[in-house]
Formats: sequence, C-alpha cells, structure tokens
Amino acid sequence: MLECRGLILLRDGKGEEALEPLEAAVSAFPHSRAYFELGLAVEQDAVVHPEKRAANIARAQRLFRHGLALSKASEPPPEVDAAMERLVRASGNGAPAPV
Repeated sequence: MLECRGLILLRDGKGEEALEPLEAAVSAFPHSRAYFELGLAVEQDAVVHPEKRAANIARAQRLFRHGLALSKASEPPPEVDAAMERLVRASGNGAPAPV
C-alpha cells in the first residue's frame, strides 16, 4: 500500500511527498523496484530543493546501485537507466533535469 501511494505521488511529480511512503516501503519490503522508485523520488527532490542537490544526487545514485544489486535483471529499467544518466550529468555543474 505504501509503495503504491508513493508511486502515485512520484508519477504526479510530487517527489518530496513520495519520499516518506517510499522510504517506509523500502523498510518494510526492500526489493529492487522499491529502491528504484525511492531513487526517482530523491532525484525529483533534488530539483525542488537545490540546497540538498549534491546530497540527493549521491543518495539517488546509491539507491539505484543497491536496487541493481538486488535485481535479477541484467539491465536497469529504462526510467532508471535514464535517471542514472541524468544524475551523472547533474553531478557536474548543471542542475538535474526534471523527470
């Protein structure tokens, strides 16, 4: 239920609001998809809160790496792959691209 709520908020562009339910979902059932969704919410939060940008970029990258380690797939889902590319670019001088 928490993961569904967080995913709906995330898809509505409300990454900051999605953080709490997605963090609870990861704590309750830590599977790869939950880590990916939490990473996407953290990425959105980096756009909204530039003062937390560097920390959020690093956290999102860690969440994606951990999700990939848990995943049985050889490749990340397309939206995660795209987010990982945005984060690599964002770790330079530019701001993260909106998701």
